[in-house]
Amino acid sequence: MRKKKPDELTEADHKFIADNYLTMNFTEIGKHIGKTRQAVSWNLKRKGLQLPDEIITERHLKKIFKPGGTPHNKGVRYHLTQEQKDGRPGLFKKGHKPKSTTELTFKTVASYIARTQGSVADKELMRKIMQKPELVEAQKQQYLLNRKIKSIQNEK
Repeated sequence: MRKKKPDELTEADHKFIADNYLTMNFTEIGKHIGKTRQAVSWNLKRKGLQLPDEIITERHLKKIFKPGGTPHNKGVRYHLTQEQKDGRPGLFKKGHKPKSTTELTFKTVASYIARTQGSVADKELMRKIMQKPELVEAQKQQYLLNRKIKSIQNEK
């Protein structure tokens, strides 16, 4: 005769499950016999017992949040400690200005063009760009348009 595992169900548990699975939900049955709802569900499945669709639908409708009801966490305030606030990404520090607010000067646009052409520290390329103000002005307009397009896309 094989030895009973400590987590196995007794005959009384099996009988209780078979008698009450239509009237009680699996969590309630599990609490009554000291097992999990998964254990109850598995036991029913092994025995070939199945809940009718009407009972499944009825139990599902009981769980649905109804119009006019109040959520379980209404009025609960979540306070953050100062340490949590300091560590949160996305919060601006005092005095910090985002890059999108920097003024586009002739030199910043020229350095942007030099960086996009490949070499960051190429002073010769920077000097050539600075000699052609129309190129810098056109690049500045293009940069501003790209910034506007990105902001519009982010709003959608």
